[in-house]
Amino acid sequence: MTKTYLSLLAASCCALMLTACSDKMENVEYSDDPAELAAEHNNQVTSDELSALAAEIFRLVGTPEADNPSQCKVLPFGAKPCGGPANWLVYSTKVTDTETLEERVELYNMLSSRFNEQEELVGDCAVVTEVQPNVVQGICVASPLADM
Repeated sequence: MTKTYLSLLAASCCALMLTACSDKMENVEYSDDPAELAAEHNNQVTSDELSALAAEIFRLVGTPEADNPSQCKVLPFGAKPCGGPANWLVYSTKVTDTETLEERVELYNMLSSRFNEQEELVGDCAVVTEVQPNVVQGICVASPLADM
């Protein structure tokens, strides 16, 4: 369990740091109206647009501090070409505006799926196992469901 946990934690931290350090991050503003969102994205989706939105989402999550496990939540994040989430995003209701985060993640998932279709991407079709949020030293982390 410890090795799996540390691997997941290290991978999550690396992804967050790489996204946060991008020198090409754009400040992309998105509407809160789902109808407007759909209309805005009738054109091609770019990898830069996905990266900018992912960076915004990671900024919203910040450091997911929590006093207890009930403050830790999980959202499906991204879309695999065969369907289903590409990953799981752990966040804290203590430090994150849940409504805003859910709207941005929903948009990201929609655009990720559209990007996969537009680029005719293929994947391994493996199911990404859902994780269970947990608190370790005051931070929400992902633990595999099988280890709980």
